[in-house]
Amino acid sequence: MIAAIEQLELLRPGWLLALLPWLIWVLHSHLSRTRDPRWSQVIEPELLDALATGPATGGHDWVDRLSRWALRLAVLLGIVALAGPSWREQPAPVFQASTARVLVLDLSQSMNAQDLPPSRLARARFAAMDLIDSASDGRLAVVAFAGTAHAVVPLTTDHRTAKHLIGTLAPDLMPVPGSAIATGLRQALALMEQGQALSGDVILLTDSAPDEAAQAAAQQLADAGYRLSVVGFGTRDGAPIPSDRGGWVHDRSGRMTLARLDEPGLRRLAAAGGGQYQPLPNQALTLEMLGVQAVARGSSNSADHNETRRREDAGPWLVLLVLPLALLGFRRGAPWLATVALTLALTDPVYALGPDWLWRNADQRGQDQLQAGQPEAAMQTFKDPNWKGTAAYQAGDYEAAIDAFSAPTTADQAYNLGNALARAGQLDAAIEAYDQALALDPTLEDAAFNKALVEQLQQQQASQQSPSQDPSESSESGQDNANPSEGGESDAEDAEGNPSDPPGDDQRSQGTPSAEDSDPQSPAPDDATQNDPAESADAPSASTEDDPAADADSPPDQAAGNPALPDPASEAEQAAVQQWLRRVPDDPGGLLRNKFLLEQQRREARRQREANE
Repeated sequence: MIAAIEQLELLRPGWLLALLPWLIWVLHSHLSRTRDPRWSQVIEPELLDALATGPATGGHDWVDRLSRWALRLAVLLGIVALAGPSWREQPAPVFQASTARVLVLDLSQSMNAQDLPPSRLARARFAAMDLIDSASDGRLAVVAFAGTAHAVVPLTTDHRTAKHLIGTLAPDLMPVPGSAIATGLRQALALMEQGQALSGDVILLTDSAPDEAAQAAAQQLADAGYRLSVVGFGTRDGAPIPSDRGGWVHDRSGRMTLARLDEPGLRRLAAAGGGQYQPLPNQALTLEMLGVQAVARGSSNSADHNETRRREDAGPWLVLLVLPLALLGFRRGAPWLATVALTLALTDPVYALGPDWLWRNADQRGQDQLQAGQPEAAMQTFKDPNWKGTAAYQAGDYEAAIDAFSAPTTADQAYNLGNALARAGQLDAAIEAYDQALALDPTLEDAAFNKALVEQLQQQQASQQSPSQDPSESSESGQDNANPSEGGESDAEDAEGNPSDPPGDDQRSQGTPSAEDSDPQSPAPDDATQNDPAESADAPSASTEDDPAADADSPPDQAAGNPALPDPASEAEQAAVQQWLRRVPDDPGGLLRNKFLLEQQRREARRQREANE
């Protein structure tokens, strides 16, 4: 008993303040049930027992007292349970991973040398990926350096992302050329300290010759408890360095520069860092080759040696005692609801949002319906006209979409209005809407492109409706040219996708459907003009592609097909695809290049401020 009291710890001791009102309630209820002695002076004892001021007598007196004290005890136990009594501790690991490793990759110009085919850099990237594959667990970081060092990936367990970014690394991403090994090692040390790794391994992949600064940085890593391993790339004879301008790099005297591997220097560097040097093997590079795995197993950074103790809350277990006491305290007129409230308070917190209409606006509810593939219901739910037009557009109700976008004030709204008009077959009005969008934003390429497609479609329809042309061919030709937008697929995505972002949880209900938020080439009117207006006056917006009975209603020669008809992938569709592909930049490392440049500019600005101070 004494040991249990010594181990007792309250996780939420503030709830003990509730004992004061509990004590007042108990005293008040007890005193109110006590017989007032002044009445015994004027009333006979036989009559006094029948008064409401005293307790009832008879065989039920003990039941009444038991129920009262059971209720009081239940409330007391509920207060103690809310205070969070704890007698036990549970271990909880501090670190999610057991090891920490940093790959430091050299991106100097000499890594483009081709004495290791296809190049030193390509082999270094492959080796880094092999090391990641051999590291089945633990956290990993990637550092790239040339004249400066930058963190590509901080310490993370997402090895897939690290491999993907390593494949994009190249010397032209670095803002400052050079081969400063020391900066790369110091950046690796900073990542280790930021990740709170007690120990770990730094693996350097380079072909550069280390200097005294690199030796000092390696010693600094060892002093901090991190081991440095080095992997060398290149040959002793060396190889010429390709130049960015073509040809080869020359020194000041005009002689060709050869990048030779300084193996003795790299061995000394690894020894200073407490690790070992490994030349590039002919097989896949693994951590075992560097002796890293053996150190990781005995590392003090493992979860077995780094864990904390967390107290176990025993309050919910007291509910088992509160429930039977509450049953005993249940009687007519007893405030047993207090016990029920305290019991419910012991459960895990649940955030009941209640009715959806109470906590979310109409546009947010419409967003959920739109994402669930219910554009018709979303169209009725949305209050904002832009979102209502978006839902109507996806539902295929282009007339309703036109009404919603009828008063455009921005280029995006006019652009979406043109899309809806084109889908509805109102090509002249669609061109006017695109002109309005271009007047508001001359840089909106999508509006200009779709305007040209609609104009081309008008010309095709005019030629197909000539008197010398067979009506059936005109109808089917209209079907083949009904998709003037990007490859046909873009229009379908626009009809079923989002021409604009739906409102999110931040209640952006007044936002405007944006052309960039939808498929950039998605608004062209494919469905609206699939049937020649002259042939489908009763249903101008009907689509023969969407109607399974269209072929059955066609003339026999049209149903049989005409081998001379063009392929559905028209020239306009091909042009849309080519335009979209040209807009995709072929620069996978552009994000890292901008990131490294921004970091370098910030460093220079910080150094200038420190120099001025």
